[in-house]
Amino acid sequence: MSESPDFTKQSQDMMEHSQKLMKDGIEQTKEAFEKTASSLESASKEYENVYATAQSATRKLSEKAVENFKTNSEAVVEYANALAGCSSPSEAVEVQSKFLTKQFELMSRQTKEFFELSNEATTNVVQSATDAVKKSPAS
Repeated sequence: MSESPDFTKQSQDMMEHSQKLMKDGIEQTKEAFEKTASSLESASKEYENVYATAQSATRKLSEKAVENFKTNSEAVVEYANALAGCSSPSEAVEVQSKFLTKQFELMSRQTKEFFELSNEATTNVVQSATDAVKKSPAS
């Protein structure tokens, strides 16, 4: 039995059509993979920026805390020395009063500075994260 030419032609056409579909599918999959990889790379860079911003903000806050601790510690040592040098209870009360007034002013200034620095840090981190989200492909 011999195959009819139409059947052979139809088989070849079907085979060619199947190969074209497979090639197209492979090409579309490759394009989707490349777009996904590119998006992930971009997102990774953006979130590295967010992390770097947060790390910088944390470093600034830590440095301010250490600076405040050093300033306050020096003030306490200075106070203790002044108190030890007092020759009367009234002089001790005066030294203590000056110390407390100075420390209250210092604490107020340090609290304000730390709050401003914290606010700036939060604003920068939130802005960095917002920018990262806006740049993400899902936006």
